[in-house]
This record gives sequence, C-alpha cells and structure tokens, in this order.
Amino acid sequence: MALKIETTVRQYRRVYLYGATKSGKTTTAAAFPKPIIAQDSEMRGADFLPMARVTIDTAQSFTQFVSDLAAEKEYQTVVLDDFGNMIRRWVAANQGKGDPRAAYKAVYAVIMPQIAKLLAQPRHLVITGHVNREMEMQPNAAKERPWIHPNLPDALETYVLGMFDLICYTYNNGHANGLCFESATDQRRIVAGSRVGLAFTQFAAKNNGIVSLDTLAQEVIK
Repeated sequence: MALKIETTVRQYRRVYLYGATKSGKTTTAAAFPKPIIAQDSEMRGADFLPMARVTIDTAQSFTQFVSDLAAEKEYQTVVLDDFGNMIRRWVAANQGKGDPRAAYKAVYAVIMPQIAKLLAQPRHLVITGHVNREMEMQPNAAKERPWIHPNLPDALETYVLGMFDLICYTYNNGHANGLCFESATDQRRIVAGSRVGLAFTQFAAKNNGIVSLDTLAQEVIK
C-alpha cells in the first residue's frame, strides 16, 4: 500500500492557559477570533465578557454542546473556561459514595471522544484552568522542589500536554503576562511549552519566554 503523504499545516491553534484567579486567562482566551465560551453554572468566570457563552452542567451536556457546535459556522474559537474544575464537579456528581476512580472513568468515557471531536473541528481551541502546586523529587538530587502545573486530572493533563500547541502559565504582577517556555531551576519548575512556530519562538525568546497577554492571541495565530 502506498504511503499517504501529507504536507499541509494545521492552521488552527490549541492553547492551554493556566494560572491564578484574575491572572488574565479568560480575557486572553476571549481575544481569539470570534469565540464562544463554555462555562459551568457555578464559577461563571466569563459572565463579565459581552460575547457568546453557553452553560454546561454535566458531561452529557458537554456532549450536546460539541454536537451542536459542529453545525455552527460563526464561531472560530471554542473556549472551555476553567475546564479542570468543571470536570471535577462532573465527577463529584457521578461519584456518590462509590469509588472515585470509577467516577473519573465514567466521565472520561463521555468527554474524551468529545475533546477529540473539538480538536478535529476547523477552529481554534483554548482551554483555561487553575494551577496545581506540588513537590517533586529532582533527578540525581536528594531534595524536592515546587512543581507548578495545570490543575487538570492526571489522564487529561497528559493528553493536553501532548496535543496542544501552547501551554502557558499566566500571572499578574500589575500587568498580565504568560510564561510560554518551560522554566526549571533548583528552586522550582513551571510547566509550559510552545510549538507554535519559529516566529513565535523568536518573539517570546526576546523576553525569556514571557509574553504579554495583551498580545498573545495575535502572536499565536500569525
């Protein structure tokens, strides 16, 4: 059988923004072209934005959202706002007094195929979430350091880190910025990474991987 050679480049970006509350995640996500924002009924962190929003309460309603979205041509960007906490609430609703692993498995069985469908759609996908801070052992060293990474459940974090073009840690020190390159020292490690392209790499490298969130969307989709 002859090889099926592909040379086209995917034009739509996959971006994960994670960081503290009010660090600029949702505002930055909303700066992508023609967004529609999915949020749950508890956090509603996108209510301050005057743009298209939908409320998703369950993993099943997430499935319906993805299905309905497939027929929509207007929106060029899908934003899943505070997605990690959204999933944890779905798991808690399914768990009851049973084994939490079974509840996670049931929720994953519903949402993972839907995420794959979103990734296949011709539009940008931006996920926002909060941050986990844990301790990790350093290789060849008898000490630990803080490990700062997305607050996604483990299996989904592995999937996102492998499939997304940009993982950006956001912070606000008077101006909203994002760290888009992995940063590791003896004191701490911050998970980040980019394969958006050479132009973005050179742009971010001018300031040690730090990008103003005011300009992130336009730089990522160039």
